[in-house]
Amino acid sequence: MNNDSTFTSPLIKSFQTDDEIENNTKKIRYHYTSPSAFLSIIENQRVHFTDIRYLNDKSEGIYLIKLIIEFFENHKNKYPYSSELFFNLIKEHSIEDLKNLNISKIKYIMPVPYMEQRHFVFCMSTKSDSLNMWNYYVNNGSYQGYNIGFSINKFLKTFDINVDKTIAPFTVYYGEVLYKESKQYKEISDFFDNLELKLKHNTDESKLSLRTIEIRNFIESKGAFFKNTAFESENEFRIVIGIADARVHRQKDHYAGENNKEIKDEFTTKNGLIIPFLSVKFDYDAINNITISPITEFEIAKDSIRELLNKKSSNKIEINKSNLPMEEDVLEYANSISEVSNEEIKKIGIDLSKISFLFVVL
Repeated sequence: MNNDSTFTSPLIKSFQTDDEIENNTKKIRYHYTSPSAFLSIIENQRVHFTDIRYLNDKSEGIYLIKLIIEFFENHKNKYPYSSELFFNLIKEHSIEDLKNLNISKIKYIMPVPYMEQRHFVFCMSTKSDSLNMWNYYVNNGSYQGYNIGFSINKFLKTFDINVDKTIAPFTVYYGEVLYKESKQYKEISDFFDNLELKLKHNTDESKLSLRTIEIRNFIESKGAFFKNTAFESENEFRIVIGIADARVHRQKDHYAGENNKEIKDEFTTKNGLIIPFLSVKFDYDAINNITISPITEFEIAKDSIRELLNKKSSNKIEINKSNLPMEEDVLEYANSISEVSNEEIKKIGIDLSKISFLFVVL
């Protein structure tokens, strides 16, 4: 896995092993958000990276473990060293509970002391005008939301530093979420093929400990990019900050690089929970365009956004209106959702409150 050649820092990485995935940095990805959150982003020049444990999908980070278990079950005897290390790592838990996603937090059995890691996620979509995403921003029967089209290359530059080897900076992963099993198993297979080869050549105790750490790092750093196919309509693209837990709430100058010093650790509330997040500053030139949700007051909304942007930046950012023909698309989407039972939805960990918009719209 290589970092993109356009970055100085080797710690900005595509999460996938395929070098062609690096082309993601040359594309625009879209962050859908509410009017109040949009205003905050533009006024403060900041976005929130949410602690992965508090995202709506309750299987976040656990789903990859389920896939690895199934992978080893389907390839018995092919990975004897890797599978032994993996199952020792998670032996505190019932395999059936893990496969059924009944675990909210993994207790790993580590052979050596391990610095706990935290992962904070910024979510976007590959789709510039997605009904599925607009439906998160329905209020009293009307669509009220915006999406911000970010140039991924320019956005990631906020993390780009000439890394001093005496500093322990954080790692930034980026890429499209994988929903198809074929792509998911390719990533798993690539990792364990390489690991098994290493283990065959050296199985002394110190090396086994290092390989166990590799497996845990793979699960924790890549887990954010593996999701159930039921979420595929979100077409999600993510940027993930991986950082040592002990560094999150230190003094504000502990991050490396000028832009990185602008990162703040803060808290918000959602569904009655206190949720930690990192507030990350970005450059305005990372914004390529802004799209307004399917609302009738487009011209006045456009004027107010233009006034706001002119106050904050000299860049001429394109402002678009959603082109969705709403009535037909909403009915079609509602029909597709109705084919999924409540039990199936609960099983994969979807927050049921997120689909209540269908009843509001219809």
